[in-house]
Amino acid sequence: MKKTLFTLIFLMSLCNLKAQIGLIGKFPFSGNANDVSGQGHNGIVNGATLTADRFGNANSAYLFDGVNDYIDIGQGFSYSSHSFSCWARKDDINGNNQIVSKINNGPFDTKNSELSVDGFVVGTGNAWVGINSQNPNVNFSNWSHIVGSYDVISNKVKIYTDGVADSILAPTYFDVTNTNIFIGARPFWGGANATAFYFKGAIDDLYMFDYSLSKNQVDSLFNLPNPCAPTNFSQTLTLCAGQTVTVGLNTYNSTGIYTDILSKVNGCDSIITTNLTVNAAINVGTTLNGLTLSANLAGATYQWLNNCPNYTVIAGATNQSYTVLANGNYAVIVTVGNCSDTSLCTNINTVGIESTDNDIRIAAYPNPANSVFTISGIDASAFKSVEIIDLSGAVVLRKNTYSDIDISSLSNGFYFYKVIGSTTFTGKIIKQ
Repeated sequence: MKKTLFTLIFLMSLCNLKAQIGLIGKFPFSGNANDVSGQGHNGIVNGATLTADRFGNANSAYLFDGVNDYIDIGQGFSYSSHSFSCWARKDDINGNNQIVSKINNGPFDTKNSELSVDGFVVGTGNAWVGINSQNPNVNFSNWSHIVGSYDVISNKVKIYTDGVADSILAPTYFDVTNTNIFIGARPFWGGANATAFYFKGAIDDLYMFDYSLSKNQVDSLFNLPNPCAPTNFSQTLTLCAGQTVTVGLNTYNSTGIYTDILSKVNGCDSIITTNLTVNAAINVGTTLNGLTLSANLAGATYQWLNNCPNYTVIAGATNQSYTVLANGNYAVIVTVGNCSDTSLCTNINTVGIESTDNDIRIAAYPNPANSVFTISGIDASAFKSVEIIDLSGAVVLRKNTYSDIDISSLSNGFYFYKVIGSTTFTGKIIKQ
């Protein structure tokens, strides 16, 4: 239980490496060679190119050509006990092995340290002492986890390959601060500015500590999960007819289930599944009967408009039918659920045209009326009905007679009456 708890704490600390005491460099190589430990040792890339890491994430490791590629992470590293941890793949089995090196045999001969694919060497000031991996199961042409560690108290030099440790005792380590550390090559080996022993292969996830890692900590680093495991996300969307949705580079306008992969520059993919429903187009047809416009679709929500195509909302005109009170262009917004559409415009130009029979004018009296009124001038043989319409266009009363029409139940105000027969006539009546 203690081992499990320690490993968990170490893994949690790796998630906040800026705050972790003892971390002096962290290079995930996610699109660049920056140090994300908070120490500011950003690398200068010389020829190395981004490549896929051990998980297959694009642009998440660096590839070295074995000719003249390396990354310079500068000076300013000072330590006695220390550890280097990284993943590496050697692409030339007979090539050089140098992964992380501070070795300089010019003014700093037999000093500093170097991590190779298969070993770790430290300088004592008089000699270099190193240990090579004896792990028979490691294949350096595949991605391998490699850790080099030196402990100043025990004087132990250790190399871990895929979690298997080998160690040797060494004299006290001799460190020099003012020499550069290179990744993928040795900074200096004979002659002025003679960078040497270029590595051919790929390197990723370099951690640098100023203490000796324990076996548990090495195992935790070895077992770190894929930082760019694909993120799966599902969404259910409903669109109105004519609408579209864009996911990544794709645009959809019909019902279906769609899968899109969104990739970041460092290869961390997101897989989005979209369950899309596109509602059927709304029937916005209308029918004109006399001066009454009706939306053909029943059971919806309505808003009548005039002055189209500029569209002015007619206050209170929200029924399926609307009786026109003035000449003009009319339309209706039909809403079903969350979707709306607007009908074509209908032109009305017959409001106020009076019907005559033997030159007898149709009229209402008394007008204003208190409780009842009569319409004169009606052709009784063609008469069908009378409708009383409020200012919103709603029919508030319908009668089958044109005499003694009772409007006592209506509120005071202006109304329209519409006589329906072989022709129609619309006039005004005031209720008081």
